[in-house]
Parts: sequence; structure tokens; C-alpha cells
Amino acid sequence: MKRYLILGATGLLGSRLVKEFSDGHGTHHKNSPIFTRNFHFLEGGDIESFNILLKKIKPHVVINCIGLANVDTCEILPEKSWQINCSLPVKFAEVCKNNFIKFIQISTDHYLSLGTKKLREVDTVWPANQYGFSKLSAEKLILLVNPNSLVVRTNFFHFNIKNPKTFLDKLVWGNSEQKIVNSFSDVIFTPVSTSYLSLCIQRLVDLNYSGVINVSCNEPMSKYEFHEAVLQLLKINSTFHTPIDVEKVGLATQRVKYMALDNSVLKSVTNNNPPSIYDMITQEFKLSI
Repeated sequence: MKRYLILGATGLLGSRLVKEFSDGHGTHHKNSPIFTRNFHFLEGGDIESFNILLKKIKPHVVINCIGLANVDTCEILPEKSWQINCSLPVKFAEVCKNNFIKFIQISTDHYLSLGTKKLREVDTVWPANQYGFSKLSAEKLILLVNPNSLVVRTNFFHFNIKNPKTFLDKLVWGNSEQKIVNSFSDVIFTPVSTSYLSLCIQRLVDLNYSGVINVSCNEPMSKYEFHEAVLQLLKINSTFHTPIDVEKVGLATQRVKYMALDNSVLKSVTNNNPPSIYDMITQEFKLSI
């Protein structure tokens, strides 16, 4: 049984992943509560403390979920974006290489590409903003210092019904309470459930796969279509859910409108076809209640 260490285990993704692994450990920073004995304090930039933690836990795999994902904040604070999204993960990857530990970087689908075809791992991409620049730079530098690393491009979702945190949670509550909620009808992506993402990570680790890989659902859809599917499956009236164009919102920072990822490599490597988006939504909702 492999032991996993999740960096940033109090965040949206990390908090779920640490529960998905039977021998999962997580890190928290000084402002976060300790939930279980498997949570360990780690000051983000303290590499010496990271080395000590690795010797204490002896993980087989380290997954980095630490990141600054607020696109507008990254644009306003580019140095902070670079430090958290690129510089720090590269240091973690190098330490893991020196300790013969598999390193996994959770990346993004927030890249510009040519045309409207699903993005493959081998395709050339460009950053649309500081967030994309820091994440893309991290991908390249991590694989430079630690070629055995696994870089996962993805867009994940799950529910926090009891403690709403994400837009998806607000969508469910907003429509339940008859509050108008807008979704982008012109932003296309290929989301996956956190449960499926976790399963894919475990399979890829067992195969000792390295390099960039896309973890995504099969069919591209708009965020509005995805959110409509959520409301339909949860039997929530969608009268107050309305479509809107991203360019009409007047966001301060440029967004990527076509973020669909091609999962052909994933299906070939793992010999597995992703569940339908409807099955993923249903499973995640059951896990949240």
C-alpha cells in the first residue's frame, strides 16, 4: 500500500484527496485547524521543514495541491503567483527527486491553444494571463528538474453541501432559494469529479507514469450546460439559472473560453473510459450528504 502526502490538504482539492487514500497524510499552514492525526504543519516555503516531514512520514507519493487559483489575484500580484504556483512546486519536485519519491503536480486547463479542438498533451499552448503563465512555467520546470514527475491537467468538481465553498455549491443553494445565478454559456471545458480524478491518480501512480497527462471527461460542454445538468439531476428548479457571455461580465483579467482537454492518452494508458458526466455528478452528490 502506497503512502500519500497531500500538500495543501485544507484546500478545496487537497481536503478531498487526503480522504480518498487509505494511507493519506496532509499538510496545513499555521492558520488552518488540524483535523486528524494525519495532518502535519508545513510552512509553505520552508524546504528544510519539508525535508524533515518527508523523513518523518516516508511517503511514496507527494501530491502538490498548493496553489493560488484566483485569476484576478494572480494578475494583481504576479510575484506572489509565481512564488506559489511555480517556484515552490519546482522546489518540492526537486526534493522529491533527491528522496526517490514520486511527485505529482496538479495543473490546470486554463491555457490558450489554436482552434477549437480538444487540447492534447503534445499541443503547443500559451498562457492567457499571469495565472496561466505561472502554471505552464511550473509544468516545464518541474519536468526539467524531476523528469519522473507526473503533471495532471484537469478541471475538477465536487460538492460541499453542508459547508458551501465553490460556485457549484452557490449554484445549488442559489436556485434552491430562488436567487438568480449566472453561468458562462461560451466557456467550454471537460470537468471530472474529484472521485474520478483520485482514481486516475492512483492508477497512474501504479503504472509509474510520468510527464503531462490530461484527466477529463469525454464530451466538451459549456459551464452553463454543466450547471444545468447538476440542477436537473438534483431535481432543483433551474428557473433562476441564466446563461451569460464571459465577455459581457467585464472581468478584469482575460479568461480562456475553450479549455476542453483531450483524454485519449489517459484512456489508452489506464485502459479505462471515464464515466458519463451525469454519473460523476450523481456520485459526488451522494458523497456530500
